[in-house]
Amino acid sequence: METPRVLLVDDQNSILSALKRVLRPDGYEVFTAASGEEALSVMAAQPIDVVLSDYNMPGITGVDLLLQIAREYPRVGRLMLSGQADLSQVIDAMNQGAVSRFLTKPWSNDVVRATIRDAIEKSRRDEEEADTLLCLPTKELLINQIANFAPAEGTRYVVAAEIVNVTQSLSLLSVKELRRIGNDLVARLKSLVRLETSAVSLERAIVGFVILSTDIDKDAAALVARLREPFGIGSGRVPLKFRFGVAPIEHEESDAHTSVRKALLALAAMNEADSRQVSMYTRGLTANLHLKYTLEQDLHRALKRHEFHCEYQPQVSGVDFRVRGAEALIRWKHPIHGLISPLEFIDMAERSGVIHDLGAWVIETGAAECRALADAGMPIRIAVNVSPRQFLESDLVGDLRRVVDAHRLQPHQFEIEITESSVMHDIELAKRVLSEVREMGVHVALDDFGTGYSSLAQLAQMPLDVLKIDRSFIRFLGEDATSLTLFKYITGLARELNLEIVAEGVETLAQAEICREYGCDLLQGYYFHKPLSRDALYEVICGEHSAGRH
Repeated sequence: METPRVLLVDDQNSILSALKRVLRPDGYEVFTAASGEEALSVMAAQPIDVVLSDYNMPGITGVDLLLQIAREYPRVGRLMLSGQADLSQVIDAMNQGAVSRFLTKPWSNDVVRATIRDAIEKSRRDEEEADTLLCLPTKELLINQIANFAPAEGTRYVVAAEIVNVTQSLSLLSVKELRRIGNDLVARLKSLVRLETSAVSLERAIVGFVILSTDIDKDAAALVARLREPFGIGSGRVPLKFRFGVAPIEHEESDAHTSVRKALLALAAMNEADSRQVSMYTRGLTANLHLKYTLEQDLHRALKRHEFHCEYQPQVSGVDFRVRGAEALIRWKHPIHGLISPLEFIDMAERSGVIHDLGAWVIETGAAECRALADAGMPIRIAVNVSPRQFLESDLVGDLRRVVDAHRLQPHQFEIEITESSVMHDIELAKRVLSEVREMGVHVALDDFGTGYSSLAQLAQMPLDVLKIDRSFIRFLGEDATSLTLFKYITGLARELNLEIVAEGVETLAQAEICREYGCDLLQGYYFHKPLSRDALYEVICGEHSAGRH
């Protein structure tokens, strides 16, 4: 058995040295990191059995670090070292599944050694039992079967099927019930596709198998549809949500491990927000995943290196088309790769926990710009986006109160934009937070309305000021009757709820005129202005002021 590996994380070198001395007699291979960012780099470089992290650290906190490790390395033991003052937060972290045990400062050397020893033993047990999910055979069986394939008509594909909701759906089931689901899964596969191998456990939540297909798109679609149906357990039903990585076995491919790795790479290319259920392996995927990993690492340092800036997309009056507000849009200029789309890095920031610092920076930057515009005699409203995780986990009210006071803002000139998904995740929390935001005078806008799942009754209960109509409802205005009917319904609803209406994605004069006709208060889109630098925004507003004086 390999020597157990322990990672110690603390921003104080004296504590790291002391803990290393404590663990020296047990013969562990000990790694150290002075920050959460450095710890993640260590985790990516070699296997770790147990992580012991301090609670208070600059950058990524100990809780956020262990939450990310729980998601990406679920079998790693996660321990927290904290002072008495932090115990309530640590207990919350345990409830979230980030921390399995915690140790208090000052620590007992014997307790530290015993706790780490227990965590290593559990990690090793989890590793040994990982392949028992659904009671399927281990990966080695699949590797051997692939290696012994004879020629066949059609193409063989390795499929890596991940059970996305494994924790919620399978964690409380008995071995007998898991075996029944595994048998049902195999039966479904055989009924749908030409199954060339046994179905095995590639990893704890990932089932692997090989199919022979002459039309992989058709077979993959059938697979998705069949596995969408709930699995029966006694009189109950267990819904399992799958996503699939698929890779062809090349004729010249002699290494069966390579074929399996490609399917797992295809699976890894899908992120949490990905609407696809099937990801096909392509030759450029390895390079793309490497770039993605590199960017995730760079993201942790980008704020300190001042690589972010904001652009501002003006919002014009629905009456006279003059600028009345602007939405702050974050931009990342990478020193090597240039501008990185927010569609790429916001998801990375959400997963890694960087979104808290990034969101706070956007709020601070937007508030500073709001103050600067007011001082220049151009008092328009600035809106900033708040991500779901920032909204649900950060001290949003405290952050807003600090910037409003620090920049001496008129609160009604500052606005936060939240999405329907943020609100629907925890309705009671959302109502409480948004009520406090509105009490201080800051506006609340519901962004991308119509793309989520909120009911009208729930929307009516939300403390909102502004409804932003998603661009998908604007795109075909003036071209088809259905779009106009939906648009009239949404604007009528907003007026009934006494909400200000902002139309996003206005790209033509015809769309602008329809928005004005049906009472949209503000219009935003490329027909009027693309996102502008702060200097360009000043020029636009100054130009309107100059024109207004003549």
